[in-house]
Amino acid sequence: GWYAVLKVPDSFGEEEWGGLARAKEYFARIGKRPWEKEVFTRLAKVFYDQDNVESAVDTWRMVLEYDPYDPGAPEFQDKIVKARERQRNFALAAEEREKMASTYGKGSRWAEHNKGNAGAQLKAEELVEQSLYSAAIFRHQQAQQYKGQNQLDLAQREYAAAAKSYGQYLERFPESKFAYQLRFYYADALYYS
Repeated sequence: GWYAVLKVPDSFGEEEWGGLARAKEYFARIGKRPWEKEVFTRLAKVFYDQDNVESAVDTWRMVLEYDPYDPGAPEFQDKIVKARERQRNFALAAEEREKMASTYGKGSRWAEHNKGNAGAQLKAEELVEQSLYSAAIFRHQQAQQYKGQNQLDLAQREYAAAAKSYGQYLERFPESKFAYQLRFYYADALYYS
């Protein structure tokens, strides 16, 4: 029954069971099931709890592919961001944050599909705001580091990326408590880009 279905992810999470590849094979063999997405959602958590970050990220991406317009999709994207941070791969985390902003922010296809769901829209906007802020700050810090190491091409690229994120943030959240400070950073990033 249903309890057995909920135990499936634990089995696939064990290395000897073959992980994500084995889970995909299983569903290819038995065909689509209404609870398939739930199994992969739970499997991603199992991988994450085991510190198997790459498998967790791959599995969350699969979950997002099932229904890219799911009201909870931004939260799965946020899980990918947090997984990259757990790896201490802050460059990939910044890329995933930028993806959050473009995929789930106002005007996105996701937002259009969820226009009647105020709760999902509000949560997505919170995640987009956090993501743009963090991505911009990270890119700016990277640019300054590259500039200090006299790697000017890399610095210029990161300043441009920071400026883009600052610009998006200020356009979407002009009344934010961080807006004044970020306008200064935006000007700095534009100048050096």
